[in-house]
Amino acid sequence: MRIDGGNLALLAVGAIAIWGALGPQVPNVLHVDHAGARVIGLNERVPARVVIPLEDRRFQILAQINGVGIQLTVDTGAMIDVVLAPGDAALLESGVVSEGEVRVTDVAGFVRVMSRVRIAQVEIGEIMFTDVSAVIMSTGTTSLIGLPLLEKLARFEYRGGELVLEQ
Repeated sequence: MRIDGGNLALLAVGAIAIWGALGPQVPNVLHVDHAGARVIGLNERVPARVVIPLEDRRFQILAQINGVGIQLTVDTGAMIDVVLAPGDAALLESGVVSEGEVRVTDVAGFVRVMSRVRIAQVEIGEIMFTDVSAVIMSTGTTSLIGLPLLEKLARFEYRGGELVLEQ
């Protein structure tokens, strides 16, 4: 028997027959992960996965921050979870807790004063983060997602012009 799209129903019927014969030793089939070529059992969690295409030499994400849609640019040089432009920060009415100010020196040696905050929730597609560390810039128009937030994922990788995120 070949396992492909045409014989998937036959495979499912076979799995049910095996389940009936063997009992709980064989897991119920919940999801077939075609990209990873594996069957995920009933008790396993299906990983949340987001694929972001490279556009104009950058990765841009429309994230939901406390339920508000905000465009974020991925910046692996940013050493904080999220950096918010003042205009984007003004859109967030709730779920942001101030933690004072922080002085940040950029690569050009300029010292900037930013407001340090905690964000209740950041969603990128099916991926969700809670209690996220962030700063609000005093100037600027581009909000960023930094390397520390990406490192909280189970996996992230750049492949073939796409950034793949998995939680």
